[in-house]
Amino acid sequence: MSRKHCPNSSISWKLTLHFMGIIFLTLFIFGAGISLTARFFSTDQYRKDIKKRVKITAQALGKESENTSKPAGTKLFIETLSNLPGVSVRVIDRSGATIAHSPDDKRQDIGITPQDLQELLNGQDVEMIHPSIHHSDRYYYAASPIISNGKVIGGVMTVISLSLPADIRKRITSAIFKSLLISLLISSIVAHFLSGNITKPIRMMQNTARKIATGDFSGRLKIKRNDEIGVLADAMDNMSEKLENNIKQRLQLTANISHEIRTPLAAIQGCSEAIMDGILDTEEERDRYLKTIRDEAKRISVLLKDLTELSRFETGDIEIEREPFSAGDIIRRAISGVEVFAGKKNIAIKSELPAEEILVSGDSDRILQTLIILLDNAIQHIPDGREIRIILRKSGNSAVFAVADTGDGIPSEDLPHVFERFYKADKSRTRDGSGSGLGLSIAKQIIKTHGGTINVKSSATGSEFWFELPVESC
Repeated sequence: MSRKHCPNSSISWKLTLHFMGIIFLTLFIFGAGISLTARFFSTDQYRKDIKKRVKITAQALGKESENTSKPAGTKLFIETLSNLPGVSVRVIDRSGATIAHSPDDKRQDIGITPQDLQELLNGQDVEMIHPSIHHSDRYYYAASPIISNGKVIGGVMTVISLSLPADIRKRITSAIFKSLLISLLISSIVAHFLSGNITKPIRMMQNTARKIATGDFSGRLKIKRNDEIGVLADAMDNMSEKLENNIKQRLQLTANISHEIRTPLAAIQGCSEAIMDGILDTEEERDRYLKTIRDEAKRISVLLKDLTELSRFETGDIEIEREPFSAGDIIRRAISGVEVFAGKKNIAIKSELPAEEILVSGDSDRILQTLIILLDNAIQHIPDGREIRIILRKSGNSAVFAVADTGDGIPSEDLPHVFERFYKADKSRTRDGSGSGLGLSIAKQIIKTHGGTINVKSSATGSEFWFELPVESC
């Protein structure tokens, strides 16, 4: 049963939400940090800075007043300090009365309290947040004593509206909030694009998998990416290609089996009907027809036996028994097994063996079967009177078995297919009943089971099949 797809449960949607969540959390932490920093500099640090400047100004005025009753630089100091945004500056005497102030001092309603004045006269710095009498605002004032010749002669006082740093903070917070919204919007678009870029090939794989499930193996993803998705896409393409080839091979195998069985069945049917209808005049004809039935039935039996064996090799149901054996002895046994058939075509079989004995590791019966298949294949396909050589040579840690003939060679276009089931290089040649057409396929599977490969090369002067087996170490 197929699961109903919900858009909100798609990987793309989930990835987008995850990306947005991560980005929003990152931006929120960043914005909170900026907001706290802005609060610190717009309020706390601002007040500390003003307090420090007031103290420095008071100290400077005190030094200027040591030789004069009224400091000559008072106006300059006041103007310098009042240049700070939102700051009103005034110089007060011991009674708290203003004796000088900044030009834009609009906060005359904010005065120093008697308690703070007393602390100021005692030489201490004072500060206070004070509500305005005429406004619904709060003000911060800081005062520092002016000390001349060891005596407090007055003080420098600043008045700042707290609405100014609060307004600055609000503006900064508003700018941060707007930046967060814009960043979130942009990041959402980017996140959607990135998630779509990730999930697009996944959707393509999903569609391809659905096609494969319906038996359509022709689709290819062709996704070129150097990441896990690219590896998965290549694996799916390879799987589709192999499945498609397997289906084609299965259909071709079915057609080949039907073709191979049709001829002997037709012969069996025709001969049996002739015998049953009594149309044979002599006992000799009857025996000939019975022999044909026997031979064709044997041909079908060999075909089915080879098909079963080939299938067991391909599915891994056949296990080989590895043991050391003499490569030269196996070659001599293989030649003995086909000498009679070679003699009927006047074909000579010669062996080329090294002087020293070579022991190899493998299943001796299966290797003997492989050599007989290669020799029988050469006998069937070369003209009468030619020659076959079976060669054994050592190459590194391997023993190379080669079967070379002096036939007319295999066409180059047929070489890649000689190990396929029922493949015939000569399309006009029909089988004579001596084989199933699966010999080379079985030989390939035997060598493959041994962990090796079987190869072929051919020219106009003959063909050579060879395979390698590991040499048994002493």
